[in-house]
Amino acid sequence: MLTIKIDTTRIEITGKQIDKIIGTLSQHPSGLSPVQAVLIAASIGAISAILVQVVTYLLTTKKERKNLRIGLIAEERRISHLLKEYYKELVMYKVHKQYWFRVSELEGKFDNNTDSYKMHIARNEKSFETKTKISVITSEYFKTVTHYTILTGQNKFITQLLFDIQSFDPRSCSEFPRIALTKLRQAAKREEADLNKEYLYYSLCFDKINLEMLKK
Repeated sequence: MLTIKIDTTRIEITGKQIDKIIGTLSQHPSGLSPVQAVLIAASIGAISAILVQVVTYLLTTKKERKNLRIGLIAEERRISHLLKEYYKELVMYKVHKQYWFRVSELEGKFDNNTDSYKMHIARNEKSFETKTKISVITSEYFKTVTHYTILTGQNKFITQLLFDIQSFDPRSCSEFPRIALTKLRQAAKREEADLNKEYLYYSLCFDKINLEMLKK
């Protein structure tokens, strides 16, 4: 991407030099008629005014781009933090759903009126709600990071990480087969810890993207 560096000191000196030229020409130098001198002075004055406007625009645009970049980096951190928390929530509901189903199975009760089966259904619904939240927020994450790459230039590393996030498919929660009721709670805790470790893949991708964004 083209980077424009502006030396404001040089601009200030150039502006003073142009003013000096205009003043000199206004005094009708030899070889020029008064009309020619006025026309040349007016032309230089117009060019000077345009130059100042262009420089001001470039400086303003550069500042706005910098502020927008900072804002997008901050937004990436905000959204990634939300996603990390929702992934933990999703893992919890997934494990609890299977835990309560296994409890119902061991108790031999699949009646909607039993507490264990009600808990299974409730956790199943919560897991779907959380998946929906993750889907919506993930789209916001992709939008933010894509906006950043458009602003700063194509970044193959970030593009690949976004693809990896989209492609990653964590394993399903264990159904806790052949686990007795007395050992089920402990097994569920281990499963939740293991699944959280697997979902850390997303967090690692988010952190890599953020580090890449900070390099620009």
